[in-house]
Amino acid sequence: TLERECWAILNKPKPKVEPPKEEPAKQPTTNQQEQAQNQPPPPPPPTSSGNQQSTEQQPSMEVD
Repeated sequence: TLERECWAILNKPKPKVEPPKEEPAKQPTTNQQEQAQNQPPPPPPPTSSGNQQSTEQQPSMEVD
């Protein structure tokens, strides 16, 4: 049953994780799924901070 459940989970994210079609990428696929789920929520707030950081980085780069 664990294998079947794993397959169902792998099959679901498979379409989303089309780039890594390699079999060995199956394990990383699980990590990607977690990251994808964790990414959506954080991006919204960080977006504002990201913009500020980007502006700060630009001047920094110019100074360099």
